[in-house]
Amino acid sequence: MFAQLFSKYLVDQNVITDVQREDILEKMSGTRAKMGTIAVAEKMLTEEQADELNQLQTQVDKRFGDLAVEKGYLTDDDIATLLKKQGSPYILFIQLAEELANIPLSEVETHLAQFQKVQGWSDEEMEALKKDDIDYLLPVIAPCSNSIVSDLTGLALRCIVRFVTTNYYVGRLKKASELAYDKLSGQFLLGAHKLFVGFASEKDSNGLSIMAGKYAKETFEDDNDEIYDAIGEFTNCLNGLFAIDMGNKEIDVDMEPPVAYKNSTLTGSFYVMPVYIEDRLVNLVISADTDINMGSDELKLDIGKKEGVQPVADGKETVLIVDDSKMSRKVLRDILEKQGYQIVGEAVDGVEGVNEYNRLKPDIVTMDVTMPNMDGILALSKIIENDPNAKVVMISAAGQQKRIIEAIKIGAKKFITKPFDQEDIIKNLSDL
Repeated sequence: MFAQLFSKYLVDQNVITDVQREDILEKMSGTRAKMGTIAVAEKMLTEEQADELNQLQTQVDKRFGDLAVEKGYLTDDDIATLLKKQGSPYILFIQLAEELANIPLSEVETHLAQFQKVQGWSDEEMEALKKDDIDYLLPVIAPCSNSIVSDLTGLALRCIVRFVTTNYYVGRLKKASELAYDKLSGQFLLGAHKLFVGFASEKDSNGLSIMAGKYAKETFEDDNDEIYDAIGEFTNCLNGLFAIDMGNKEIDVDMEPPVAYKNSTLTGSFYVMPVYIEDRLVNLVISADTDINMGSDELKLDIGKKEGVQPVADGKETVLIVDDSKMSRKVLRDILEKQGYQIVGEAVDGVEGVNEYNRLKPDIVTMDVTMPNMDGILALSKIIENDPNAKVVMISAAGQQKRIIEAIKIGAKKFITKPFDQEDIIKNLSDL
């Protein structure tokens, strides 16, 4: 996030071009900082000493660190310290800024001081940004007395890094009472707390489209219902991880099915953090134990099912996929078909799941837990009531252990957690 924020500032100040910025950010993901660059930045070597050692490296087959120790410029402990810093985003950025935009270290540091002044950040806050560590950054970007809001904010950002992209940056979290949006997708958590986590776009929904596409590993048009679906699944994933943390504190929260709205205004008391995915704005929205009004235009998503394969091929095990997310159904279908399973049907909720099971009599059912109309637990019980030998594999986000235990007691054979791991899916189904 340091590189995205600081490089944008440099573009705004006409220090580098948009093309140079894109080049630096692209190369940062696959580059290790040079030892000499780190040593100069850390004031452990002068630029002249680093240049001397770099020149020596062109003459002898020795590592930079070994040469520095031989020359008496650095100790073995110094080298160990430098090696730990090779992944530093700040060091990588200044190295690439010099290589790709011809900006020397001294000039970068001058611009960085001005950037810090414009942002109004203390030295400690700047160090947190340069480390690019979300836990260090949270007190800076999400100053909030409500620990649940802070925890959810940090988790959301970590999930963006883990499942979406590292090419993002954020603004500060702020309390709000109104947010006009054109797209909103998210999820409520109920129980010991009433929580909502979601993502909203304003006039430009490209950011939401990019975020959804990167999570689903697809490309979506701006008006595609699959955007809401993918964002809902992403929110489901991060809320599941949050529920685990709450469970460890003996606090029960349960996830409701994701919701989607369009062209309306969110009102009440909530928090908003601007998140820029590849420079496009997406608003992270969090409410905790407050009343909010989502707006008037709730969507019933067009998440049409793909037809099952008929007739059944000899020797192939048949599978019915029950999940309200088109994205999840597609991922499961692709994995299972590559393993030789035959998908004979899909269902979008528990009601359809029970009906399709009775009609198709598949060998295996994958059953999502959290769905509208009828959840997976009730659907499982109805299937087991009619067919005690049914092989049902439950699908859940992390954090739903109690519901999984309930499902196992009813008769589920296995369970798989989202986001999906191909090896886990294959192993669980092959063990049936």
